[in-house]
Amino acid sequence: MEVRHFGPMLRPLYSARRGVQMTGNTVWIKRLALALGAGLLTVAIGAQAAWPDKPIKIIATYQPGGTNDIMARLAADIWSKALQVPVLVENHPGSSGNLGTELVAKAKPDGYTLLAGTFGPITTSPTLYPNLPYDPAKDFAPVGILASVPNVIFVHPSLPVSNLAELVTLAKTRPEPLKFGIVYGGTPQFLVAQLRKTTGIELLEIPYKGGTSALNDLIGNHLDLYIDNLPAVLPQIRGGTVKVLAVASQARSPQLPDVPTTAEAGFPDVEVSAWHGILAPAGTPPAVVERLNQTLVQALHTPEVRARIEQQGGTVVADTPEQFQGFILSEIARWRQVILDNHITASN
Repeated sequence: MEVRHFGPMLRPLYSARRGVQMTGNTVWIKRLALALGAGLLTVAIGAQAAWPDKPIKIIATYQPGGTNDIMARLAADIWSKALQVPVLVENHPGSSGNLGTELVAKAKPDGYTLLAGTFGPITTSPTLYPNLPYDPAKDFAPVGILASVPNVIFVHPSLPVSNLAELVTLAKTRPEPLKFGIVYGGTPQFLVAQLRKTTGIELLEIPYKGGTSALNDLIGNHLDLYIDNLPAVLPQIRGGTVKVLAVASQARSPQLPDVPTTAEAGFPDVEVSAWHGILAPAGTPPAVVERLNQTLVQALHTPEVRARIEQQGGTVVADTPEQFQGFILSEIARWRQVILDNHITASN
């Protein structure tokens, strides 16, 4: 009985399959299917064209107050104005920046979750951490680099040294080693490795999850020595709560014109700069990545934003996604060789 009941509705489809002229029912079904398909296509195109239509989130991989956080908030300010949606910064410190980086690597690639990427989690972690749960070369769609920043070597004001040479002499002659704060995986770890290799000094490493905690401990006289990106420590240098000995860059910083470079201080092989950029999860629509890059680069070329970066001691980069990707690949290869040649691990 059920077959006889549905037979009249199915017969036109059977006839069409045999090549018989289609009935009105069949024509109506095909027209409905076409209309639905066209409607879905219009909705999909409209949804893509509407990006962004909700808040965007930038994951900073270190503690608030550090350079990674500063640059994330600069990018958030740029895009909130350019894209007319809220752009929020969330700090997810831990595992030398790898925790927050993994969150973005596994996030939905829709343009609403971005990474404030930097040296350690992107360029050195693949070698330092054999079981890294993400691949920086494959799991991200680079958007662009905001700036490169130099590192500075500084001490507590009570330490009886006024330059880098005196610090080395003190480290070699003092009975107990100088206490040095370190966040593994970042540029300061490699800078202090260069300093040790060049001078032969011994330091007592005190590990930290983020630079803000280490900086606070140095200000509180719980550490003797620390190295960090200039933007993170510039207010303390100006306020006199820390004493800077050298800038680890090829040229003096305009923000610290009286502070010598490491080369001028007699240590030309002690130099590592950091970079800070934005990445999206792999698979993010190219049109979204392109729009993010274009609005970022336009802002970086304005006198206002350029001045904000330079006042922090940084240098504007403003590259393309393709240039950023090439830079990442070259940096991974470069620092992998440095790590292997010098037997550097995530804890030394």
